[in-house]
Amino acid sequence: AFGLVRNVSLFLPLILKSIGLRCFQAQTTRLVVPMTFLDDEHIRLLVLLVESIALGLMREALGGSGGVANSDQTLAKALSGSDFVMDFVIGLLGMIHPSQVETVLLAYFNILEQCEQQTVERDSEDDSLRRCKCSRQLRLQAIERLAAVPS
Repeated sequence: AFGLVRNVSLFLPLILKSIGLRCFQAQTTRLVVPMTFLDDEHIRLLVLLVESIALGLMREALGGSGGVANSDQTLAKALSGSDFVMDFVIGLLGMIHPSQVETVLLAYFNILEQCEQQTVERDSEDDSLRRCKCSRQLRLQAIERLAAVPS
């Protein structure tokens, strides 16, 4: 999952472009991309991809060792990676059916919520609070980005 997060800025735009080109109608003179309904296998792959990226972002956000400054830097880096995921989802809004975009978004939010609720025996109170903070920050940023999308 960490390898996905490191290269998210490269491959998510490529996936989005690939979906757009597959949906493109060749007989039109303008680049018009109709709304497409993807099959279950493609949606399952997109869900797995987004879940893996969400897990990787949480690992990256929690990866800070040492003081508050380092942990805040790792959270900021994870939040910038989350921007690429939201750009990808916003791009999907114009190409595939909204119910399928909802499925992808729910997978992203559910993984982040599960990470928040996960308890590890060796976690201290600070680690638990850190996990909660990172999960909530990632979800809040995603909601803010989605709220800014015109309807």
